[in-house]
Amino acid sequence: MRQMMTVTVRSSGTGAQAALQRAGLGDAAPLLAQLELQARPVGAGLMGDGLVDEHLALDLTAERPDLADVLYRNTEGPEQLAEVLTLYPACLVAALTCRDGGTAIGWRGGGRLLWRPGLSAPGVPAGVLGSLVHACLVHRLLPERLHTVALVTPTGSLVSTVEQWPRSGGVPDQPAAPASGGSTADSRPSATPRRSASGAPIR
Repeated sequence: MRQMMTVTVRSSGTGAQAALQRAGLGDAAPLLAQLELQARPVGAGLMGDGLVDEHLALDLTAERPDLADVLYRNTEGPEQLAEVLTLYPACLVAALTCRDGGTAIGWRGGGRLLWRPGLSAPGVPAGVLGSLVHACLVHRLLPERLHTVALVTPTGSLVSTVEQWPRSGGVPDQPAAPASGGSTADSRPSATPRRSASGAPIR
């Protein structure tokens, strides 16, 4: 399904709150997510108030995936992160549901995050996690700072927590993180800066 996603992020104590609004839903209330962040390392970006990121998020089965800023799969599929980022140069973030129910997320430049559902709640859909990571990249917040995302829905809360990416194997249908000093086809930054639909530069 094709959808323009608008993500508005505001600081909230030691974390942040994000409102996700899909275009074409009229007056429907946005999805609300609470982001728990890890301690800010030296040089990490700061989360501001009212930051807006608008981007095109597409399911991998949709038409024209080559136009997407975020590509996702909310159900298990055969694709791999490296494959998606290599086949679709315009895609900044790929979010794929793993065989075991987790979500693997990769972004251009080599970053990887592995998410697991909470202990007492279902996990946040891959598409939502991918859009949140895209907003972090646009606003210069290191995605690695994300620890937990809790999404409020009409039927209850969904929770996903970051798990350390395995150094080799361990994620069905997904590539392992490249070894130090290695290189992959999708780990090289593009020659020219990209910009999201909001016009904000992406490093």
